[in-house]
Amino acid sequence: MMRAHSGLSRLLHCGVSVAKKQILDQLQGITFSQPPNLIDIRLTHKCNLRCQQCSMWKHEIKEELSTHQWRDIILDIKKSVGPCFLRFYGGEPFFRKDFLELVEFSAHHNIGIVITTNASLINAKAAGVLIRNKVSMLQISLDGLNPETHDTMRGVKGTYDKVMSAIDLLVRKVPLQINTTIMKSNLDEILPLADFAKQRRIAISFQGVIDMTGVGRNHQFKSENELFPDDKLKVDRIIDNLCALKRSNKFIIDPYGQLERMKDYFNHPVQERLRTCKALGNHLWVMEQGDVYPCTFIPDSIGNLSKRSLNDIWRDPLTRQKLQKMSTCDKMFCRVMRGCSKESFSELLDKVFRTLIP
Repeated sequence: MMRAHSGLSRLLHCGVSVAKKQILDQLQGITFSQPPNLIDIRLTHKCNLRCQQCSMWKHEIKEELSTHQWRDIILDIKKSVGPCFLRFYGGEPFFRKDFLELVEFSAHHNIGIVITTNASLINAKAAGVLIRNKVSMLQISLDGLNPETHDTMRGVKGTYDKVMSAIDLLVRKVPLQINTTIMKSNLDEILPLADFAKQRRIAISFQGVIDMTGVGRNHQFKSENELFPDDKLKVDRIIDNLCALKRSNKFIIDPYGQLERMKDYFNHPVQERLRTCKALGNHLWVMEQGDVYPCTFIPDSIGNLSKRSLNDIWRDPLTRQKLQKMSTCDKMFCRVMRGCSKESFSELLDKVFRTLIP
């Protein structure tokens, strides 16, 4: 079992009650009594890479909230939610010059910090800040162990070496998780990545590639694109091997059910639909201008944290209406994305124990 990080330990006194609430929500339905304790913050649209599997860097640069505004929002979230986790992402969060300042500010207020990053901007100074502030989890994107594979997908030569340098700086000092997208170009590297994660004692999570067109929240799904694996039998074989590896590789954190559903997705992407949304009532996303969404694929925000408090937004009857509407969502492809597929009771218990028990 992975050693619990002290950043998580600071919240351990409330962790068991939070876990029980999540289990009850799974079994009895969500009451929406208070805002969720896991909130994603997309600090910026900007990114230093040009990834093939992401179109965010192609979009028009949007105005972003200032450091002072984000400080106020972070304090409001803590006041509204209590013990919580913030997951900072982008674009690339380290692209903001004030990002490390916001990390230190959050840690000072005893907020759990999770960061999703391409890791190419993490140097020794940045690593020191992450270690000193006991970041709860750093999720690093890695497409393969062949430098050419990763650099080609990320659109900038030398990115692989920078990722490996970041891992060397942080491994066993900050809990790390590798995030890997399964695509045509890296099918032969999926199993070696799982072995690499085991050798370095790093968690690893896999998801299926998705191709979305459109800007902002007006996404449309395309099932056929140059990144989508065309050898379906090979995909099935690799995922079957991942499931087999999982028995002896505790660092593969995806539930068996999630991996199995990925085979259906790759074979019939437009037929793979979400049946029950785990994000519903358990997760919120805050965008770079302060707009709040209960799901990244709905067109309208439920409010803006630069104008209203989170408590006011959450208690608004219009918010409840939108949350109820999500319960009948028929969006495609969500089930192969992290965090949006409702797990079985045994899978949920496994995740709780992995998180809370050292």
